[in-house]
Amino acid sequence: MKKVLFCLTLVVLCSNVFAQPSKPFTPGNLVLVDAAEDRLIEVKLEETQAVVQQVVKWPLGDTSRRRPLGVAFDPNGTCYVGVTGVPTSATEAVEFPSGRGEVLRIFSDGSIDFKTLPVEVNKATWVSSFNANEVFMMSNDTRNQPVSQSYRLRFSGLELTNTTLFNLSATVKTNGSLASGKALQLPDGRILIPSESDVNIKVYSQDGGDPVGEITTGKAYSSLAYLPASDELLAILPNNSAVDRINMEGTVLGTFDFTLDGLGGVWNFTLMEDGSERFIATNHNGPAGSKSQIFIYDSSNLNDLPIPDIIPIVGLEGFGDADGLATQLFDHSFVPVPSSVSDWSLQ
Repeated sequence: MKKVLFCLTLVVLCSNVFAQPSKPFTPGNLVLVDAAEDRLIEVKLEETQAVVQQVVKWPLGDTSRRRPLGVAFDPNGTCYVGVTGVPTSATEAVEFPSGRGEVLRIFSDGSIDFKTLPVEVNKATWVSSFNANEVFMMSNDTRNQPVSQSYRLRFSGLELTNTTLFNLSATVKTNGSLASGKALQLPDGRILIPSESDVNIKVYSQDGGDPVGEITTGKAYSSLAYLPASDELLAILPNNSAVDRINMEGTVLGTFDFTLDGLGGVWNFTLMEDGSERFIATNHNGPAGSKSQIFIYDSSNLNDLPIPDIIPIVGLEGFGDADGLATQLFDHSFVPVPSSVSDWSLQ
């Protein structure tokens, strides 16, 4: 696979200053992808508000946009961002670049590293990480492929050392594209990948390739989260408007419709790190009333119609944002406490 490497310095927007070296992400804070504005927003969650700590952008090179859609941190704190694509020519200036997707890694010193992804990943929509120096990537644009494929990338420093393929599905959706979904690794090492057009969650070994089993659910899902206390799963439905709680046999135990709270586009969710079964949801494409808000739900009984804590994102005005609004919050991830390194020496 041809590799494209950039090692650049991030631009971090600070109040009245727009060209500072990046500061490290702070463990315990939440980092959100604001796709429409090509940026990451780091916030500190407080009881009644989420206070912006920094806004991170990156050089766009010879294109008008490297649009971020997914974000994840590995256990040691390296940040992985899924990006829509690379330009097809030096003069391309379109809103959504065509071409293969990229993974952007952000290191503690503010340097960044772009890697071009396999040709099947046109935009890195599904991003997840469970082990140091590795990340799962998949596109939700798989119209020209014979099978949906997810990839696990492993790195050593700036080098991509291993690419493992996971064959997901050859089932075609109604729009003519293949199904896609976000990878989840269980504590026992098994890897689950749902499919937007298949009522079976595929189960894989660490070796990748074809699935070694499946969880039959009766519904298709696009994203999963594991609840360790109960050994159950949360699962987002492909229409991005509802979440199910299911057991490991695929039985639906509860359902909640996000549209009851005005949320019509919950692309992904993030479990809170306090040991509870609460999770974060955001709206990726409106309505306007839910922009710049974080919704926190308790999933312990979805059938009881949980009332969310709604926390506004405040402080973007101090980072050069004229209206102070986040607009398309596709994904989010908590910054972990580094597990085996100190002082943010991540490389």
